Amino acid sequence: MEATENREIATPRAASLKTEHPLEFSGQTGEFFGIWIVNILLSILTLGIYSAWAKVRTKQYFYGNTQLDGSAFEYTADPVRILKGRVLAVIALVAYSLVGEVWPNLSGIAFLVLMALLPAVIVMSQSFRMRNTRWRGIRFAFERDYLNAYRLFTPAILYVAVIVAIPFAVGLDFEVLENAESQEDFFPESLKNYFIYTGIVFVIAGLLFPWWHRSLYTYLCNRGFYGRARFSGHFLTKSFYGLYLKAFLILVVAGLAVTLPTILLVSGGTLFAGAMDGGSKASWAVLLAFIPMLFLMVPYGLAFAYIQAQRTNLIYGNLRLPELNITAELETLKIFGLYFTNTLAILLTLGLAVPWARIRTARYKLSRMHVLVSDFDHLTAGGSSDQNALGEEVGEFFGLDLGL
Repeated sequence: MEATENREIATPRAASLKTEHPLEFSGQTGEFFGIWIVNILLSILTLGIYSAWAKVRTKQYFYGNTQLDGSAFEYTADPVRILKGRVLAVIALVAYSLVGEVWPNLSGIAFLVLMALLPAVIVMSQSFRMRNTRWRGIRFAFERDYLNAYRLFTPAILYVAVIVAIPFAVGLDFEVLENAESQEDFFPESLKNYFIYTGIVFVIAGLLFPWWHRSLYTYLCNRGFYGRARFSGHFLTKSFYGLYLKAFLILVVAGLAVTLPTILLVSGGTLFAGAMDGGSKASWAVLLAFIPMLFLMVPYGLAFAYIQAQRTNLIYGNLRLPELNITAELETLKIFGLYFTNTLAILLTLGLAVPWARIRTARYKLSRMHVLVSDFDHLTAGGSSDQNALGEEVGEFFGLDLGL
């Protein structure tokens, strides 16, 4: 039912798409563990230099074990170019950190400068990533539309600019707060105004975020190519508002559902701890401190899993190539179960279960995706120029995740 709600567009050609091709993943935990552990060891021994080759090896393994109609995908990026881009990304981060240390008052402006570079970074990142993806010898590509990228990100840049400007506008001095000696000095009128105006801006941004997110995916999905065939994606704004509203309701309902059990457990545990000696009481107190954290992770985990599953279904379910449709039917509870057990296994094995977690997650997600097409032969290759690796590495270095 969840996936069906997101299939908004019924194309006239849909009835002629007779053949369903599943995406198949053949990766194995044992094989990937060998690659993963070698990547980590060599990256440590080379002080991070090998990480570029590690990234390529990892992507090549996952791409090479993903098949569509009997043909595997390929990842063809050059590790040397990735390393150069990664070095520039590190330099950018170090420069930003130095500005924050030497001129703290300018850290907001420095961050704003980074935000101003973000649209170009995303365009280069998508272009590089897609150009280095191949299927049946035909490359994917991405149109480098910088003008519309900057139009798209103007609201986000303005949001950051306003957040940076608020302390100056209300006359807030953070250094004075650090040296405050009284409660009145620590909570001046300027700080009250700062929280009020920041809260207002945050609420407005939150209300506009689904609309902006829909614009982002419309931009990304309509500028991709497979050979000469262009992707298209059409999304309803109300679908994104519905997605995030439902996630918020899940968060609230699940949060209320775990509140009472959490209170009862903590209260009962506190009474039980009262009869213990000093050493046991201290250990029990530590455990009681973790109980609320564990319970409160459930609502956030469910909301996050819902967004991840239904956003994927929404985007891929409305992504088209000529004569080709994609279906995605990820289930929220399955995604939540995967993330929960993966996290637990990784913690219990001190990180050694990471390969197992990544393999099982990829296998599940790809098993829920299918391609409906009448004939692959009409998709022909088209030329595309080389792209710089800087965009992808800067984007990944700062944790950029477009969710595609």
